[in-house]
Amino acid sequence: MAKPRVIASASYKGGPGKSFLATTMAGLLQEAGKRVLVVDLDGQCAQTQNLGVDVDPERTMEHWLDGMEDPTQLVHPSSTPRIGVIPAHPDIVNVQHNQETYTQVKRLVAALGSAWDYVVLDTAPASHPLAVSALLACDFYVMPLRPAVKEVVNSLLVFDRDVGQARTWNPAMVDLGIVVNQFDHQAPEQVRIVNQLRKRCGDRVVAHPIGVSRDVVNAEKAGKPVTIHKPNSRLTRNVRKTFQPILARVTS
Repeated sequence: MAKPRVIASASYKGGPGKSFLATTMAGLLQEAGKRVLVVDLDGQCAQTQNLGVDVDPERTMEHWLDGMEDPTQLVHPSSTPRIGVIPAHPDIVNVQHNQETYTQVKRLVAALGSAWDYVVLDTAPASHPLAVSALLACDFYVMPLRPAVKEVVNSLLVFDRDVGQARTWNPAMVDLGIVVNQFDHQAPEQVRIVNQLRKRCGDRVVAHPIGVSRDVVNAEKAGKPVTIHKPNSRLTRNVRKTFQPILARVTS
């Protein structure tokens, strides 16, 4: 029985665009004819909202953590065909660090069987137990980053530390790179930061940053990935260019 490929959208803090990247990845894979399950592991529940899910509060990730054995009961339909969602619950922010928590996402993926081609994980900020669990379970991970000095420095230090620790137990996971998000190419300081980031991290930095656009907010309000909500917009063209090399790696 084939297991789905697992992709984690992960960063050291909230705000750089983890949920946007996860939603976008799900939308692009769906367009390619794949069945995609998005698992919201962040107590802010942004991913659940972004995909237009009408949540049953008795069928959330919290119930899996409480011992439910059949994860298919937790899957909610999204507003986009072939994209399902296991929603988060605000109480998962209180999950404790322990060995059982660290294995929860891997156990969930194994229990899903072959119903999905891909599982996309929208993680909690790094160092949260479920972020660790996601890194231990994923085949691929991608890191969003906003072009601000403090965020770049802290993100690289904390996230690379956590990835290094996770690699001890999951050595096969593949780094899909750093996606610069909310980038203003007319802001000299942001351009300088991105250039320095490329000097430091080389090919880890995906070539095309994602710009700032109201289309992101409008797509989230509509409960759809931006590539499906506004398929011909400038932002969507930018996003497709950014994700082209990432998609090539996860679908090969």
